[in-house]
Amino acid sequence: MELQTRIGSPAERQIAPADVDGATLFVGATGRDLREFLFTDTEQAYQAADIAVLSRHLMLDPLEMAFDQTRRVLWIPRNDGKCCAVTIDRNSNVAAWSLLETEGSFQALAMHEGGLLMLVERHSGLCLERLSNAAILDHQQTFTSPTPKDGWEGFAQWSGERRFVIADGVALGEIEIDGDEVLIDRAANALAVGLPFVHAIEGLPLDFGARGAAPDAPYRPVRISLRVGSTDSLTLDAGAGFRALDLGGPHDADRTQDVSVRALGWRRGLQYPPWRITQQAPGALNLLSVTVEAKVNI
Repeated sequence: MELQTRIGSPAERQIAPADVDGATLFVGATGRDLREFLFTDTEQAYQAADIAVLSRHLMLDPLEMAFDQTRRVLWIPRNDGKCCAVTIDRNSNVAAWSLLETEGSFQALAMHEGGLLMLVERHSGLCLERLSNAAILDHQQTFTSPTPKDGWEGFAQWSGERRFVIADGVALGEIEIDGDEVLIDRAANALAVGLPFVHAIEGLPLDFGARGAAPDAPYRPVRISLRVGSTDSLTLDAGAGFRALDLGGPHDADRTQDVSVRALGWRRGLQYPPWRITQQAPGALNLLSVTVEAKVNI
């Protein structure tokens, strides 16, 4: 037997490795690193590079992991009830980390027939939930009726809680549920009820040190350009507060478009992100890239 790596794996639990494009991903013995195990021709040996070097704050006490081939996302639930999502494309050298939180805690997950199933502990008990691109709310349940109606039953499990309601594709906002029946303002054939999905995206602080300037040199963002795919709404803070951007209405899911925003004011490189996106409007958001054009005071 030939020893290939000295990294090891966690001793307190067994976490099955995941195969991603010919590489084997496994959690190291510390539980804070995600290793990519593969044979390299240049070294003529097996290597186990850590792809979580800059994501130690996210890689905390993982429980297990599963790779979604369709979305190209590695899902890693944590012991604190949160879940890491790592978008991986080895051909483009991409490993993008994000953190998911829900009203409850992620307990386990598995891939089944091409879909991701999650075991989530909520106030109402354990729920088996399936990740779906058609769902625009978290923990979504859909009710239908052959005839339009404004009174809907079956809400006793959420009594005393607030839920976001969408009737026939129209967002009605959050309502307080105080019993089994809910009355809405308009009659509808379909009612979607769930938790609003709040997403927050921030750009990394700009570092101008490589160009001869101080790492925290004052800079002024001139233009922030965003490329989006199928997106229903977009709220951006370019330094003057959040405001909704005009996307020109819904468009084809296969078509991309560019949106540019002018920014004002001087900032310091490492104090604040150059831009932020935070919103909970139901609907699609497909952010492909962000480019910042800035002037630097060297």
